[in-house]
Amino acid sequence: MRFRQAISQIFSIPDQKSPEIFRSYVSIINLSLEVKDRLNAIPDINIGLYEKSLNEIEKHLAAFNIEKDLDAFKGGLKNENFLGLEFISDKFDEVEKEEEINEEDLKKLEIQIDDLIETVKNANTSPDFIQFLVSHLFAIKISVQNYRFFGAVGIQTAMARVIGEVFLDPRGATTDEKKQSLVRKVFDTIKDANTLISFVRNGVHAIKALPLDAISKLMGE
Repeated sequence: MRFRQAISQIFSIPDQKSPEIFRSYVSIINLSLEVKDRLNAIPDINIGLYEKSLNEIEKHLAAFNIEKDLDAFKGGLKNENFLGLEFISDKFDEVEKEEEINEEDLKKLEIQIDDLIETVKNANTSPDFIQFLVSHLFAIKISVQNYRFFGAVGIQTAMARVIGEVFLDPRGATTDEKKQSLVRKVFDTIKDANTLISFVRNGVHAIKALPLDAISKLMGE
C-alpha cells in the first residue's frame, strides 16, 4: 500500500488523488509544530527532553514522499520516538486534560454544520459574502472530522480563528440585517461546538474552550 492510500483511509478521503490528501498530510506536520508551541507554554520544564522525538518525527514527515510504500514510511519511525510522544501526552495531561467528546455528539455537530452550509449557500445575498461564511464553516467542519486525530484543541483552534477573522473582516462586521442573521447562525454553531469541549486544568474541572459569553456581548447579544 502506498502512503497516499493510507492517508486517504485514515482521513476518510474517498478520492486518493484529491488535493485533500496533501492538506491532511501537511496538517500532520503542522501538528508537530503546534505541540511544540504547547510545550513551550508550560513553565518550568526542560523542553529539550521532549523536543528530540518531535524533531525526528517532523524531519521524517517533511522529507517523505507520499507516493512511496507505507512500509518504507513506517520503517523510518523509531520506537523511542513513540515513547517520547507518550511522555509528551502525560505532561499535557498533568497541565490540561481534555474531556472526551462522544461520537454521537460529533456527528450531530457535523450535520448541523452541513445544514448551515446549505442555508448560507441558498441565502439571498452577495456571492462574496456567501463564500466568506462557507469557507469558515468548512474550516470548523474539518476540525470536527479530524477530532480523533487532533483532539478538542483542533476544534478550539478552528473556532478561535473563525471568530477572529469574522470580527476583523468588514464582511463579518456588517450592518445588513440579512447578513447579520447569517453571522449569528455561524456564531450559534460555534457556541454549540464550544459546549462539547471542556478541559481539566490543574485539577479544576469543566473549563470551556472559549469565553463565548464575553464574545456574545461584543456582538450585542
